[in-house]
Order: sequence, then structure tokens, then C-alpha cells
Amino acid sequence: MNSENKQMHVDYLIIGAGLAGITLKHFLKNDRTVILDPDPAAYKVGESFIPETFHHPEMQTLLSGIKRLPSFSVKMGTTFVSHNSVASFPVPIEGQEFSLHVGRAELENYMLKYWNIPVKKERVREINLDTMTVQTNECTYTVEKQILDCSGASMVVARELDQKIEVQPTYATWTYFDVVENDSSKFWKFVQDSGRQYKRYTVKRRVLPNAEEDGWEPAHSTILMQLSDALWSWQIPLYNKKLLSFGLVSRDGKISADTLFDVAEKTHLPHYTLARRTQDNSTPYNRVHTRNRFTNRAQTPATMKYILIADACAFSDPVYSVGGGLAVNKAIEVAALLNDGGWTPSKCSSWCDDFERLYQRSLDAFKLWYSGAMLTDDSAAQEINDNFLSGSAFQVGVATHYSDVIENSTLQEFLDPNRQSDATGLSHAEASAQVADLLGVNDDSTLAGWSYHGSIAIPDGLQHRWQMDGLPELIINTQISADVTQYYRRVGDITLSFMNLWDGPYPLDARGRALFDALEAAIDEQMDAWLALKP
Repeated sequence: MNSENKQMHVDYLIIGAGLAGITLKHFLKNDRTVILDPDPAAYKVGESFIPETFHHPEMQTLLSGIKRLPSFSVKMGTTFVSHNSVASFPVPIEGQEFSLHVGRAELENYMLKYWNIPVKKERVREINLDTMTVQTNECTYTVEKQILDCSGASMVVARELDQKIEVQPTYATWTYFDVVENDSSKFWKFVQDSGRQYKRYTVKRRVLPNAEEDGWEPAHSTILMQLSDALWSWQIPLYNKKLLSFGLVSRDGKISADTLFDVAEKTHLPHYTLARRTQDNSTPYNRVHTRNRFTNRAQTPATMKYILIADACAFSDPVYSVGGGLAVNKAIEVAALLNDGGWTPSKCSSWCDDFERLYQRSLDAFKLWYSGAMLTDDSAAQEINDNFLSGSAFQVGVATHYSDVIENSTLQEFLDPNRQSDATGLSHAEASAQVADLLGVNDDSTLAGWSYHGSIAIPDGLQHRWQMDGLPELIINTQISADVTQYYRRVGDITLSFMNLWDGPYPLDARGRALFDALEAAIDEQMDAWLALKP
């Protein structure tokens, strides 16, 4: 059919029915939304999922069905390996239910069916932002509100607008092996015989005891191995550890199939005994895949006419295996913003600013892994000196940046700025605005070097969040009551306390104390205004 003859008006047009597009369509409360994809639930790489992917309660309803999919395999952590070190990040017990390995095609097909999401199997041919029309091979869509690009690495909107920018040439080649045998004892022998230092960390950058008391085993972990400054591999188990996804990523040039098989046979971790699969293209697991020069970003992440989400905006480097979580949670965040009064210039500006902040974090992590800085990084050495971590520079560098990209991929708690607190009836937006005004931290200004990340109302006061580079998020409770007996600081009837990390005390140092000093001074100066915040 001639697409120029078939016309359709929509509020939102979602391009791409991958993880981000499916999630966005489900969470977006708008009946005049269409999702396009010429080949929905097709094969994709990216089979390792962090617990943050399933933080939202509606995402958690998918889990029981996902775990019945044939390609499902248990994931209990992520393990980074260098020439002299191993840094393991076991998933805590409370998060293991939400962490998994699974084939993307199976996962996306299940999500489409579970949520009963129809997809128009059409390919975008032209985008005209002046007329807000999108022409496909079947139809011309007039978009009344925004074009929502969830096309992943295809970057449909950025390519169409000639806004795709290459960050650095990067190349990937991968395939699949049958797992003939899995013997965990061979992994520990490899670590010992090679003289590699082994340490376990939480994603909050705290050291754990080396004893594997939580049932962890290497075949239940995503393995990421640095082979040289410019080359690394991934090893991801699927089909209940019967199939191994093995891939190479390089910044030095294309990787041939012969090189892939040679490196896989020489460097795969020894707890796996592998067998080559027939390379007849009969299934996606019976061929060699390539993706070249995929490290790109869009020039502008959003305008009033379009929003670029996850990989459609910028690459999510596979070394940290957080792309799935990032796609899902950014889609949920966009849906929440659109459901709450639609897209506005202020929301657009905030989205772009937030993207640049998260992008810089991802870029720092990317550069650290792909350069010799991994072994000599000054910030890693500083972490060691501050006793926040112990271990080699490789281990500490990975821990620092893995923590950052995990946070990038985590669903933000303040999704709906107008959602009211059960405790006080004060909305998140109102609480955040009042604290920002009192402290003078509007317009991206800081307090004692800390960035303010919003507030929520709690019984007898407010809880607010602060961030400083190199430190975990600091959550401070400000309670307005003479009856509070446990606190860190007190100013008249107002007390200040802070939350510990889930796995230990918060590493409060001179930087944290400086923030509390500034808060004390601000409260003392405007005591009446602070007391008026009491519900």
C-alpha cells in the first residue's frame, strides 16, 4: 500500500518495540499511542539483566513467567577479570530474585504477550519535524505531541536528523558455545594458580568477605574479562548454563570469526568446558554476529518534538551489562513525566541536563575500561587511600565505575513529582521546591559542594538526598520535633540524621560533615521557615 495514501493521527509515536519501547507503551497512559517495529521480538544481543531492571512492581509481575522461558539461567552477580585481579559483585540475597540471564527475543516476545501490546510492523522511512509527520512503508503518521525514539542502536531519529555522533570506533563480534561441563573448582584453581588477587564488592563499593557464603558460583555470573587495553570479552550463561554467549569487543578494529574462536578457546574461564556449535545460520545461536562502530550518541537528547530514550540517545557500553536496566527504567521515567501533564519545556530541559550527567558517567567508565588508566587511575588510588575500598587499581576502578553505571540504570524514586506522601499529603515536587528555596540550591547550585537531588515528606519532617562525586548518595532526615532522641546534629527543635548504606555505615568524612555544617547554619538562619514545614 502507498504510505502517502494511508494517514493516521496519533498523540505519541513510539519507534522500536524492544525493551524500552515495550515498557514505554505499557506505562504510558494514552490510547492514541502507536508503536512501530518492522521485526518485533527479533534476536538481539544483551542477555544479562541487573536487579534494577525489575525495581518497579509492575516489572516484577513478569518475573515468574520469565523464569520459565527456555533460555533463562540464574544470575547471581557480575565478575570482572584482568591479568592480575578478579573483582566479583555478587547480587545480595534480597536482589537475586530480580537478577537473571535470558535471551532478549524470548524476553521481549513474552512482554508483548503478557501486556497484550500490539505492534505495527512498519519501517520508518522519513521524519519531518516541521510537519511532525513520520512516513513508514505503510502509513504517514501525524504526531500531535512527541515522537518517542526507542530504536536502540539503530538511533532512527538521530540518524534521520543527521545528529548521530561517533564517540569512539568500537567493534564487537560474538557467538555461542555448548557447555559440555561446568566445574566451579576449576575457576578457583585458575584464580589461585594465576596469582590473581580476588575480592568481592557490593555495588555500593564496599568490600565483602571473600568466602562465598551466599551460594554464588562462577557459572551463575556474567563474566567480563579484560584481555588487553583495547580488547575484552564477555561470557554469559543461558539455557540453565547449557549455552554460553561469548563475545569480544575491541577499539582497535574489526574482529574476524577466526579470531573470535581462537580467543574464546584460549581465554574462556576454565570452569566451562565448551564445544563449538554448527555455524549454519539455522538459529541466532548457530552463527557469528558482528556490530561495528556502535559507540555513538545523539547531539540533542530531546526537544519539544521528540525524546530519545536509552540507546537511541547514546550507547550503553556492554562491558557493565546494564543496558537492559537503563532502557526499562528510562522508559518508565518518560512515561511518568508524560502522564503527569505532558511534556513541558522545563521537563525537556531537565531531561537533557540529566542525560548529560549520566552520559558523562558512562563515558568515564567506558574510557577507564578501554584504556591503560584502569591500572593507574588516580581516582582509584584515592579511593584506596580513603579506605573506601581495598584491592588493586583494577578492582577499585571497576568498583567505582560499576557503582556509577548501576546508579544510572536505577529507577528514580521521585518519578511523579505530584505524588503525595502518605505521611503528610505534601507532594514530592512541593517538598523539593521548599527545601531548595530555603537552602538556595535552585538552578544547579550546590551546598558545600553537594548537589541536591530532591526531598520527600516523612513523619515530622522531610527526607532529602545529596550527591557528591566519588561518594554514595547521602540521605538526610530533617525532623521537626523536640521528642526525637536519636540524631546526628540538632538545631533547636530540628534534628538532622543520615541513613547508613544497606551493607554498612555511611562513610561520613570531612566532605559530609561540611554539608551538615552548612545545613545547620541555614536552619539556624531561617528557623521559623523550617519550623513551618512541620506537617
